[in-house]
Amino acid sequence: MLVHSRKQERLRGFCQRMSDGLGISVKPAEGPEDLLGCDITTATSSTRPLFDGSLVRPGTHINAIGSNYASKAEVDVETVRRSTLVVVDALESARLEGGDLLPAIDRGLLAWEHVVELGDVVSGRHPGREDESDVTLFKSHGVASEDVVLAHELWKRATEQGVGERLKMLGG
Repeated sequence: MLVHSRKQERLRGFCQRMSDGLGISVKPAEGPEDLLGCDITTATSSTRPLFDGSLVRPGTHINAIGSNYASKAEVDVETVRRSTLVVVDALESARLEGGDLLPAIDRGLLAWEHVVELGDVVSGRHPGREDESDVTLFKSHGVASEDVVLAHELWKRATEQGVGERLKMLGG
């Protein structure tokens, strides 16, 4: 796994902690261009795109999970334009907070009618990637239901493994 950070002084330590904690090789990339042959996950509060979308290779999937304000964007208009599938956790949130998508919408390069909710892909109501060369984009804004599903899964696993500590809830 390759990781890039604009803050190089912290990158090596992060890679070492992740390698140790996950038991996989996590290495620092020399620059963002090194990642353009990989699937990409962005997790920043950046107000400017992290890479040039014209360099994204066919078949790439991008998870843009950091920016959640209309004034922030981790991916550029070209990345959005090239994406054959744009998925969001909730259209309502994306319309308000989709700084990654709004410039492409404003320029007529993407229409809200072509943006798909994650639930429709997961349930099979809408197909995911249809061709190996498709560039696909998931723009997450962090919907509470995702947190509830994750918390339930973690609770189930902890219960099955007999780990954790039962806490008494207020009022319960």
